[in-house]
Amino acid sequence: MLGVVVCGGLAYDIASNECAQAPDGSFHLALWDDGVERFRNPESDCDPWDIVGEDAEIASLTIIPYSHWDLAPARQVMLTRTGSVVVLEPVDELGAEVKEISRLENVAWAQNALGDLSRYVRFNRVISDPEKIAAIVEDTDGFQLDDMLETPKVACTGEMWDGGGVRVELSLSDGTRREAIFDTHCHSLAKSLAIDALWAAHSRGFETVGFTGEAYVEARQQEGS
Repeated sequence: MLGVVVCGGLAYDIASNECAQAPDGSFHLALWDDGVERFRNPESDCDPWDIVGEDAEIASLTIIPYSHWDLAPARQVMLTRTGSVVVLEPVDELGAEVKEISRLENVAWAQNALGDLSRYVRFNRVISDPEKIAAIVEDTDGFQLDDMLETPKVACTGEMWDGGGVRVELSLSDGTRREAIFDTHCHSLAKSLAIDALWAAHSRGFETVGFTGEAYVEARQQEGS
């Protein structure tokens, strides 16, 4: 059977190993070696996103962390294809409106980071039809965040209840605006790597423009009270 390896007389299904699976959970032959290595050494590193190419159609992306435990809106970091790094601060309780508080232009890191991060947001894009979204949300009995996402989606292999994730607003080269969501409730190796990379870019954005405030607005307000 494809995906099965015999080691020490034991048959092991590599296809069931997350290191050998594409982000959507399907077995991918190009990740075979990673799956075998993880079988031999459970501590070995692997990255299912290695097989996903960059999306050249993305002109900018804005990284917006969120927490289910703390409803305070987060400061946002926008990266553009031209190399801009922009920190945006929410001006309302929901974070729907923002103001620019810091910007740096022509940053090579921003261009490289946007290309790398664009791999993740090929997945988990929110359905663009507002009527479909409204119908999904109204179905409160069986509503899951995952139901609001188009395919391809990052596969779930478990659940985590640390209560948060990252939302990403996208601006495409044709002017279209989209959104992608990576929530920790639907957990997998690929999802964890995507969230970690987006959070790291958010922090690096702060550092790049010299912003030293907290990620969430409320934290700064409490310090000043």
